[in-house]
Amino acid sequence: MLYRIKNRGFTLLELLLVLAIISFLATVLAVGLLPAKGKAKEQATRALIYNIRSSLEAYYAVYGDYPPTDLSDLYMGTSNGVNNGIESVVACLSDQNKGGPFLLEIKEDKYTNLDGDSTATPPTNWWFGDTQLREIVDEFRNPIVYFHSRDYDNPGKGSEYSFRKIGEAISPQMSPKTSVYFSPFSFQLWSIGIDEQNNNGLNNDINSWN
Repeated sequence: MLYRIKNRGFTLLELLLVLAIISFLATVLAVGLLPAKGKAKEQATRALIYNIRSSLEAYYAVYGDYPPTDLSDLYMGTSNGVNNGIESVVACLSDQNKGGPFLLEIKEDKYTNLDGDSTATPPTNWWFGDTQLREIVDEFRNPIVYFHSRDYDNPGKGSEYSFRKIGEAISPQMSPKTSVYFSPFSFQLWSIGIDEQNNNGLNNDINSWN
């Protein structure tokens, strides 16, 4: 005697249950991956800070000084007063004179012009084919901060940065323990980090002195 087995499809309730399980698993996976992704970006930003710091030391070995906080110390032109420190770093480290450029293996997507400013003529013999004043940005697309040590007490034009496209006044950081500026004879570099909140190099910021 032959038995005929009927093909039975999924009921609506079963389909909804399967979809709910898939959605739950996808959420769990995404939540698990987010911290790892953020950690990877933090590590990449630390490597970027180290790279810029090494390039600044190479520049110092040739010129006997670090790039100024404000490009007006190098040439007569003016900028819009935003992101001045890191714009000065890019201009100086991309200079092709005296054995330059000094920037070491910075990826092209790390150069940007967040505030859209430019100069009539390039302040240095840089490798860029235009006159845009570029910044180097971290993995969170915010500009790296830079101050020359001689400007710690009076940061002036170097104190305004555009984080998350919002202007913010910042200042060089002192040690809470000693009340002495970090890196008192060279420079300060930092990224505002994964929380995108400026702490002048402390807390969740990623800095060059730690």
